[in-house]
Parts: sequence; C-alpha cells; structure tokens
Amino acid sequence: MAAEPLTPNRRRELTRSALLDAAETVFAERGYEAAALDDIAATAGFTKGAIYSNFGNRQDLFLAVMGRHNQRLLDAYAGLLEKSTTPPDATAIARVWTEHELANRTMLALALEFRLRALRDEETGRLLAEFERQTEQLIARFVAKRLSDVSAAIDVPIEEFAAIVYAANQGLWQHVATCATKHPQLFETFLEVLMRGASADPAPARTSRRKASSRK
Repeated sequence: MAAEPLTPNRRRELTRSALLDAAETVFAERGYEAAALDDIAATAGFTKGAIYSNFGNRQDLFLAVMGRHNQRLLDAYAGLLEKSTTPPDATAIARVWTEHELANRTMLALALEFRLRALRDEETGRLLAEFERQTEQLIARFVAKRLSDVSAAIDVPIEEFAAIVYAANQGLWQHVATCATKHPQLFETFLEVLMRGASADPAPARTSRRKASSRK
C-alpha cells in the first residue's frame, strides 16, 4: 500500500494528533491547572507555539482531548448498533465499554477533570451537557430497538431510562476502576439485569402510578 502523501493538511493532522496524545497524558498525570503547556508541547516534540497555532489555549486543548475521546466512544456504540442485524447483547455492549472506558484509566482521570471544569465554567458545562445529551439519545435508540424487536415495554419513558443507564455507566466506571475488589463483569451484569427487566411487560400498578403522577 502506498504511503499517504505528506501534504500540509496531513502534516497538520499529525501535529494535532501528537499534541492531543501528549496533552491526554500530561493532563491526566498532573491535572488541568498544573499541566504546563511547555511540557505538553515538549512531550509531543514541538514548541508551545504549536499548541497556540492548532488549539489556541489550554482550555481549547483540553476540550479537544475530551472531544476526541467522546467522539470515539459515540462512534463505537453507533457502529455496534449499525453493524448488528439483531439488538446487541450485554456482552457486546460491555466489550465496547471495557475497551473505551474501563481499560482507559487516563481518560477516567480526564473525565473527572472535565466534570469539575463543567461545574466551574459555564462554557465547559454546555459542552459536557451536549455530549451527554447525544450519549443518552444513542442509548435510547438502542433500548427502543430492543423493545420493538422483542415486543416488550417498560413503564418509564425511554429517555429517562437511558439517562439512568448513562448515570450508572459513569458511577460504575469510577467504582470498578478504583475499588479494591475486582469487578470486571459488573457493567455486563448490570446490563443483563436491565435487559431482563426490559423484556417483561411493565407492572400495571407501577404504570398506573406513573400515569397518575404525570397528570398532576
């Protein structure tokens, strides 16, 4: 296979990728505030000017690191849905989660940094909220497809159910990564429990309470 020509655009892509890789490592090791742009640039083999010319400033670089990871995660889940002729099972979904989340302690550190920044900075908060909205929509698509394929229903709105799944994903990621007890299958077990519940008809009593509550 012929090597891709090193055009100016390709050179810029390689520079940005190297800077993002370096920033991911340095931000995770030292934290957002303590990470020096000089050190990030040196780790990537460039001067600090390369960061300014490609990203602008520290916050833009950090957000680009998180954006790249988040997009890869969304693409992985979307690819799983698109390639499957039947709804993916818990094992397939958990495999994506393990490869992109659990196995990546560096990104866990950055995800926690991202959330702290979102609490303190309005613009970061908007960016995080948008990513989480996209993620919840993807989860809702999967749940709706599975329910349709097995002619089942749940007694909570799909969007609310998806938000619960996503919130549990975040909590399990932190717990499994830091807990002294090894829980390699915990997320898969969680998904299996959810899927078994989603395969059954909703309880009439709970459905009635839900409808009654929504009319108040």
